[in-house]
Amino acid sequence: MPSGARRPRVGTPRGRGKRPSRIFAALVGIVLVAPLAFGAYPTWAWGSLAVGTGFLLAAWGAQVVAGRRPVARFPARIGWTFHAFCGVLLWAVFQTLPYSPEAMHHPLWGEAARAMDAPYWGAVTVDPSASWQSIARLVTYAAVFWLAAQFGRGASHASTALQAVALAAAGYAAYGLVVEFAGANKILWFDKTSYFDVVTATFVNRNSFATFAGLGLLCASAVLHRRLAAGAAVGGYPLSWRDRLGELIKERLPRSGLFLGAWLVLATALLLTESRGGVLATVAGVAVFFGAAEVSRYRQGSGAVAPSDASGRTRHPKGRARRDRRRGSLGGIAALAVVAATVFGISGGPLQERMWRVGVDSEHRSTIYRHTADAIRDAPLKGTGLGTFGSVFDLYGTQDVGPGVAMAHNDYLEVALELGIPAAVVLVAALGALAVNCGIGAIGQRDPAVPAVGLAACVLVGVHALVDFSLQLPGVAATFALVLGAAVGQCYPTSGERPARPRASP
Repeated sequence: MPSGARRPRVGTPRGRGKRPSRIFAALVGIVLVAPLAFGAYPTWAWGSLAVGTGFLLAAWGAQVVAGRRPVARFPARIGWTFHAFCGVLLWAVFQTLPYSPEAMHHPLWGEAARAMDAPYWGAVTVDPSASWQSIARLVTYAAVFWLAAQFGRGASHASTALQAVALAAAGYAAYGLVVEFAGANKILWFDKTSYFDVVTATFVNRNSFATFAGLGLLCASAVLHRRLAAGAAVGGYPLSWRDRLGELIKERLPRSGLFLGAWLVLATALLLTESRGGVLATVAGVAVFFGAAEVSRYRQGSGAVAPSDASGRTRHPKGRARRDRRRGSLGGIAALAVVAATVFGISGGPLQERMWRVGVDSEHRSTIYRHTADAIRDAPLKGTGLGTFGSVFDLYGTQDVGPGVAMAHNDYLEVALELGIPAAVVLVAALGALAVNCGIGAIGQRDPAVPAVGLAACVLVGVHALVDFSLQLPGVAATFALVLGAAVGQCYPTSGERPARPRASP
C-alpha cells in the first residue's frame, strides 16, 4: 500500500447528505408509530394509519400534478403485479355487492331472510362490514408500498427507511425487555390478559411482535452489512484479510455501535418472545439476506478499485485478492453466527423448552386447518368474503376447538377461504414475483443490501404465515410494505442516486 494514501469512502451512496422528502419522512413516521397502539389492531389505530397514508398519497399526487415530482416507472416484469393486485381488490369489492347473481351469494343470506321473514338481501361475503374494513386495510398497505417504492428509487430514502425500521423496532424491543425484566406484565398502562412472562412489547400477541422484531433485525443486519463489509481497498490496492479485520475492529465497529446494539436488543427480544415460528422464520430470512448479499458481493467484486497498468487499462484483482474477499465475507458471517449463538445461549433457554412442546399446539392447529379446508371446499372459487374467517369458521369447527377462533394460523388457507382459491393464488403470486424481483435486483446491484433485505423480508413473513397470522396485524403489515417498497425501488434506482463506485481519495 503506497505511503500517504488515504482510505477511500467506500459504499457511500450519492445523496447521503440529502434530507429525505417531507412526505417520505412523514410516511416512515406514521408507519413506525402505528405499532405503539397494540400493533395498530384497534379500529381507531389502523384507521388513523389509513387516513394519514391517504393524505400523504394525495400530497404526493399533488406534487406529481404540479410537475414537482415524476412518477417512477417500473419494468413490465413487475408491472403486472399492480394489475394483479387491482384485480384481487376489485374481486373483494365485488364480493360485498348485492348486485351479484343470487346463485353466488352465501347460503346464510337465504336462511337469515327466511328465519326473520324479511326481504332477501345477499352478497358473496358473509359479513360486508368486515369485508370493507379488510379492503380498507389492504388499500392502506398498498399505498404504503407505492409511496415507499416511489421514494425508494433514491438511495438516501431507501437507507433512511432501513435505519428507521431498525431503530424503531429496537426501541419497541427495548421497551418489551424492560417490562419483562421488571416483571410488570403490562402493555403500556394496561395489564396483560395473555402471554405472561414473555416479551410482546406493545403487541398483544407474541407471534406478531416476533415478526415485527424479525423485520427490524433484518434491517439492522442490512445496515451493519453495508457498513462493515465495505473498505476492501486503499489507494487502488486490495486489502489483505488482516488489514480488513484491523479496520473492522478499530474503525467500523465503533461507528456502527448504535446499530450493533439495536441488533443485539432485537435478537434478545426475539428469543424471549418464545415464538417458535417467529424465530425460525427470522433465521430463514437472515440466512437468505446474507446469502443474496454475499453472492452479489462476490459477483460484483469487493468494491476495490483495480490498479491500472501503464496503458491505463484496468487490471482486475484476482488470485489472492479474490481469496481475501471470500475469507472476509465468510469471516463476517462467522462472526455474526458466533454473536447469534452467544445470544441464543444466554436468552434462548425458554424457547428451547417450548420447542419440546410442539406436539400439543400442532394438534390444535391441525384441527383448525382441517376445518378450514372443509370450508374452502364448500366455496372454492368465490370464497366467503375478505375478513370473514371468524364468522365462517364458527359454522365448522366449534365442536372440536370451540367458538371464537378468529384466525386460521395459516394466512394462505385463510385467504383461500375468504377470496377463493383463484384470487388467493393471484395475490400470493404477485407478492412472490416482487420477492423474486428483489432477489434479481440484489444480485445485479452494486449495493445489494436494500433489495436483499426485501427478499429476506418476503421469506420471513412467507414462512411465518404458514403457522401464524402476523401479517393480519396492521402494524406488522404496514412495516413489511414499507421495507418491501423501498427494496423494489432500489432494484431500479434513479441515475442520480445510484450507489457511488468506490474511489480512492487523492
